[in-house]
Amino acid sequence: MYSCRGLPDPTKYVGKGEFSEHTINRDYNFLQRLGRGVQVTKNDVGDKGLKRTRKRHVPEMVKKNGVNIKVLPLGMRRAIWNKSGYNSKRKRFIWTLEWIQYSLESDKWQKREQIKSGFDGTPIEELVTRTFGEQSQPYEVYLKKIGCPANRQKIIKLDKTKPLNEELLDRTVIEFPTLYLIQSHSELPPDLYDDNDGSSSSSDSDSDSESESDSSSESEDDDDDNSNSDDEPPEETSSHRS
Repeated sequence: MYSCRGLPDPTKYVGKGEFSEHTINRDYNFLQRLGRGVQVTKNDVGDKGLKRTRKRHVPEMVKKNGVNIKVLPLGMRRAIWNKSGYNSKRKRFIWTLEWIQYSLESDKWQKREQIKSGFDGTPIEELVTRTFGEQSQPYEVYLKKIGCPANRQKIIKLDKTKPLNEELLDRTVIEFPTLYLIQSHSELPPDLYDDNDGSSSSSDSDSDSESESDSSSESEDDDDDNSNSDDEPPEETSSHRS
């Protein structure tokens, strides 16, 4: 390449007896240009890599254990609370579950919320007992419906006698399931009829509810209250007139 352009080849071997100030300066300049080229290339790769990192994002929807999961951006509370995954010790899939219990007392709806864990093969009624204790009145269990049309019921009734994984199959949740426990004989609370697209999560808003938290993925029987953590739902109370 250099001979075609009439230039000396800087990489050509030069014997010790042929060294001169000219050849030393030429070699020095060649090495300096080579070093600058390497540095420019490194900077270009670094800049492009940084841009790619900034553009990377979590997929909006994934399927896990047969359930369609809408994934929230990292750092959002519901994403932080989500500890769902395969438990290698138990060799079973365990869900983080948001439970919202409604009870009608003196014409007022009382709402209580808890974050618990539950194995996917456990019957739903057994999960209810583990979370709230034995129920003295008949009840129904519902799943929050995602993408609900305006002014339509935003919950889906589940068969509480069946395992959780069967009732969640091919359903859609935001990070993890939101389950409602409601007395059988009562009408549905008015706030379970959506006036928007139903895509928001009650755990990500400042809802007025009494909250207890247990995000452990190691055992269903662990009822320790972790509400002192900044990442846990706030403990509040609220009542609604029917």
